[in-house]
Formats: sequence, structure tokens, C-alpha cells
Amino acid sequence: MAIYASPTLGRLGILASECCCNQAALCLIANEQIVSWQWFYWKLFELRDEFNSIARGAGQQNISGIVVKNKEVLVPTKQVVDAFTSITNPIFESIKKTSNQIRLLTEARDRLLPKLMSGEIEV
Repeated sequence: MAIYASPTLGRLGILASECCCNQAALCLIANEQIVSWQWFYWKLFELRDEFNSIARGAGQQNISGIVVKNKEVLVPTKQVVDAFTSITNPIFESIKKTSNQIRLLTEARDRLLPKLMSGEIEV
């Protein structure tokens, strides 16, 4: 989650592989014994406006990791979280699949376009 500079403050990403981040982002991991990562993602998304409203700073509005860590939220029962996850997981899987297709098609376009423009390939 981005913690610096409105309007990026509160923007979220889902990591599909190991990474590292700098002081402008937090890496948050859901405790799967309590909530799913899908539920956690949407809770953080819901809190974006609130985090932006409490951001401080003269040059760059920001919040600290401590503010995020200390934010109290109501957590539903595991049964409700599981029901939510069963509904949202197919949506996340579809987003992941579509994102991967977009990446592959973009790579194909970037390889083919110069060849089309130079006349190396004819249509």
C-alpha cells in the first residue's frame, strides 16, 4: 500500500512474487487464521479515503506505517470471511488472468509493430 503523496496514498497492489519496497510503501500480509487476503485487500481499499483525510506533511502528504498498524477495524466471523472469499476469489483470479493476457498481448504488439512499420511483415 502506498503511504506517500495524494492521490497515490492508499493505492493497493497484489504481489504475485517476492519483492522489496521502499519507505513510500507498506507490505501487508493478512493473517489467514483470521481473514483472507481478499477480505484484507477490500478492507484496505475501503479505508483509502480515511487514510487520505488524516495524511500530513508540508511537501508530501503521507501517513506512517504505525497509523495503518494501529487502525482498528471490525472483523467479521470466519464464516462470513469465508463466504466473502468464496465470492471474491473468482473475481481476483479473473483479474489476474486478464492482467497476464494484457501483458502478453502488449509484448506481442511491441515485437510486431516495428516490423509492420518497417515493412518487414505485410498484412
